[in-house]
Amino acid sequence: MMRKIKSPVAFLLIFFLLTTAIPAPVAAQERGFSAAGSSGDNGKEYITTVAVVAVVVAVGLLVRSAARNSKAGRFYRQGEDYAAQGRWDLAADAFAEAAKINPKYRDVQSKLAHARQQAEKMLIALGDDAREKEKLEDALVYYQKALKYQPDSVLARARLEDLGRQMVAVYYRRGQIYETQNRWEEALREYEQAYRIDPQYEDLRDRYLRAKARVEGGQTLLGVLYFLNYSGYAGLDTSLLQAVQDELATDGADRYVLLDYRRVQMIISEQAEALGERFDDSLAMDIGRLLGADAVLTGEIGAITRQGGRLRIQVTAKILEVPGAKVLKEVEFTHTFSRETTMENLPLAMPGLAQELVKKILQ
Repeated sequence: MMRKIKSPVAFLLIFFLLTTAIPAPVAAQERGFSAAGSSGDNGKEYITTVAVVAVVVAVGLLVRSAARNSKAGRFYRQGEDYAAQGRWDLAADAFAEAAKINPKYRDVQSKLAHARQQAEKMLIALGDDAREKEKLEDALVYYQKALKYQPDSVLARARLEDLGRQMVAVYYRRGQIYETQNRWEEALREYEQAYRIDPQYEDLRDRYLRAKARVEGGQTLLGVLYFLNYSGYAGLDTSLLQAVQDELATDGADRYVLLDYRRVQMIISEQAEALGERFDDSLAMDIGRLLGADAVLTGEIGAITRQGGRLRIQVTAKILEVPGAKVLKEVEFTHTFSRETTMENLPLAMPGLAQELVKKILQ
């Protein structure tokens, strides 16, 4: 049984041998053609030309194939040398280059898979060692490289997640130390690194924003504290607070950096009773100092009235500098709601009220 020819180079070589062995056609002379212009000579020239082209192509392919195999072989041997030295990451890189040049070169695919597995183990071990020595940044690099060689590694991902939590705590503590020393640039650097990993860690967001405001300047770290509610409508103060926070975060972003609303309210709930009996400027200053704010916003919601079939409400607000309670901005106005606003859906109209209030604050 004849074996199927797979190599194009081998095919061209066989074609060349066959064409050079075919005798020149003589049928042309039998048809009366003269020797001077016979098609037989043309036939010989045609066959010779085809043979030459076949040889040139075959040689070109052979040269290309040999060069490719030679280059792949160099990387393959490098991979074997690195593997023998236990430098599995470099071995994996070398085998990968060889496989890229010639995916079918020897057993390069199995060598590459094995080197990647060993590189993962080696890098995780190096990361563990660096972590024990509290070289957390080095450990992070090792774990990330392990994941590069084995993207589906459960162990490498688990190490990275656990390390991330540890790094956040370390960066956070460093930032606190620098903050107490008024070394705000160093504090910002540490908080920023922690913030990239876990923005929700404890009060990290507020500390990061405070340090950022101190270093970059031009912005006031503001805590939106409370509105005293005299409207007779329970919960209206909470709705307005949230709306004012959202509006200031958008329209006042170039002037104010806002402290986290939930943390501010938590501090007020925990400390208000202990700090003072009344929600006044003194209490606002105490809370502002606890928050580390540059300024705080407080206000009042007055009684709800009706005029011409439309609800109206009086609102006052002021921004106080911490810690001196100097009034930085104060506004007082009466807001008229749309005709569609009723006592039943009044909380839904708070964004419109907040928008007018913030506009006046920023004027």
